[in-house]
Amino acid sequence: MNTAVNLDDRHIIDLYDSQKMIEILHDFPNHCSNAYLHSKKIEPTPLKNNINNIIVLGMGGSSIAGDMLKNTLLSELAVPIIVNRDYDIPHFVNENTLALVVSYSGETEETLSAFNQALEKKANIITFSTGGALKEASLKNNIYHVELPLGFMPRAALAYLFFPLLETLIKLKLISNKDKEIEELFNLLKFLHKSWKFDIPTEQNLAKKLAQRFYNKIPVIYTNSGYLESVALRWKNQINENSKALAHINCFPEILHNEVAAYTKNISVYENLSVLFLIDPEYKNVTRQVISLKQIIQNYLPIMELNPLGDLPLEKMISLTYLGDFVSVYLAYLYQQDPTPIQLIERIKSKR
Repeated sequence: MNTAVNLDDRHIIDLYDSQKMIEILHDFPNHCSNAYLHSKKIEPTPLKNNINNIIVLGMGGSSIAGDMLKNTLLSELAVPIIVNRDYDIPHFVNENTLALVVSYSGETEETLSAFNQALEKKANIITFSTGGALKEASLKNNIYHVELPLGFMPRAALAYLFFPLLETLIKLKLISNKDKEIEELFNLLKFLHKSWKFDIPTEQNLAKKLAQRFYNKIPVIYTNSGYLESVALRWKNQINENSKALAHINCFPEILHNEVAAYTKNISVYENLSVLFLIDPEYKNVTRQVISLKQIIQNYLPIMELNPLGDLPLEKMISLTYLGDFVSVYLAYLYQQDPTPIQLIERIKSKR
């Protein structure tokens, strides 16, 4: 695909990447190992009550860690877990709820509102931030607070948000120890970094190829439900924020009950789409459905399918997330956009 930008030209980093987002991605395997070591220091006080449900309160880059936590533990957690992106919390929250309150800045308006409601309902609360009003309120109310390292954009601090949440549930004995799984994950990330980093030329770099595929198109990402649902959401959010572009996601099997109907006519808008299937073939129950949808879509436009790497859900989820982050930054370069600034988001926040 012809574009105005050569993704193998190192000068584009100086031209379009003012705060070197690509270098943050290069360092992501180290972020994960550092975050995991840091999280080992977490020692929350024992829970006062039996836990019947878990709620993660957060927005944006902070909440995606909650999605990943939820989807990683679907087959293990004995109690339901939800992610709450709102000013208000559900009515069911009570003294048998564990509320994990996540705001990287500690100043997120919606999260602080939800936190105050969780306080009123006497939920078991643990907070996570770099400081701000959330830390102050936690200290004031004698709530265990996990201090996160400063210096990152929330969407670039994923490792420092996810691993403390995971380790907190381990320390509270709500899930089993993950040391072996995480060690395998770190080894996989180091390998993948060598395949997707900037110095690897486009013809050998899957992340750059995907960025080219998405260029001047609307990425449409279809995936299994379960742990890959959070991966798809992360891809969309990163394309939105880093690439300053639209993206669409949907999951099997729900897609077959609505969205498939949109592929019944040869509509010209299909030319503006680039369809990617992120599919775990171990989900045998949707294999037939995936094949059927692919056959339908191929009548209108080309598609591509990727399968996750690794053996365990944690490896598969974070490795595919890592790929999507690279894709979003390379796509930003193709659009000649700086991946770091998010002026529209900041403008809207300033008007509240």
